[in-house]
Amino acid sequence: MKTTIIDDDLVIQHLSAAAAIEAVEAALTAQVNGTLTAPARLRATLDDGDLVFTVGAFNEGYGLRVCDTVPTASDDQITVLWSRDGHLRCIVVGPELGRRSTGALGAAAIDRLVKVDAQPFIGVLSAGQQAYTQLWAISTLRHITAVQCYRRDAASNEAFAQRLRDELDLAVETSADPEAAVRGCDVLILATGATQPVVEDAEIGKTAPLSPWVQSVEVPANFRNQYSHEQPSSPVTPWFRSPPSHRNPSWASIESCP
Repeated sequence: MKTTIIDDDLVIQHLSAAAAIEAVEAALTAQVNGTLTAPARLRATLDDGDLVFTVGAFNEGYGLRVCDTVPTASDDQITVLWSRDGHLRCIVVGPELGRRSTGALGAAAIDRLVKVDAQPFIGVLSAGQQAYTQLWAISTLRHITAVQCYRRDAASNEAFAQRLRDELDLAVETSADPEAAVRGCDVLILATGATQPVVEDAEIGKTAPLSPWVQSVEVPANFRNQYSHEQPSSPVTPWFRSPPSHRNPSWASIESCP
């Protein structure tokens, strides 16, 4: 059996947001149903960082993804998939698949946490690749009223805003400070590598679930049916802390690589 090699260009050209969302929702459902095996990440420590292995298995196959924490300018990674009969089906080289699957996870969560008929106003802290894929996916599920984005570098912030206008046809404004970017937002995307708080909790709606970018996302089984009438107004994506009233021991915890 021939092994397919996929690079970032092929992912960008052929992976639609709708297909990515369908795939991650199927994985979340399989996790809840017990047909997806997703053990905790494994780390192999090197002299100046780690190799991080994410592994999993489902009905049709099994595989792994390897990324690193070595301080370099590259975020290259590799994803490998075998079929259940042991044949190596494909190798995906590059970070784009991971970025877009994470964006799809965020969109799946947001679609269930905002009101069913909402057309959200979205605040964005950061203006990098992961922030882009969050909006790429969310805009497939919801009509976005407007986007307000903040990044410390004004030129990068404006370039990001223009990319959203050109590629996703979104109404985007830039902000000179983080507080203005998040004030009044229905959804807040945190995709920053900052090690210190970027914005105070008080600037975000009182019902907004909050989290840093490197935590985990919890998605309940049948969330839309159980909680569609009591959804929080300002979820934060891609990972979020839900109000206590939405905690449920039947939820599946999913941890994803950046």
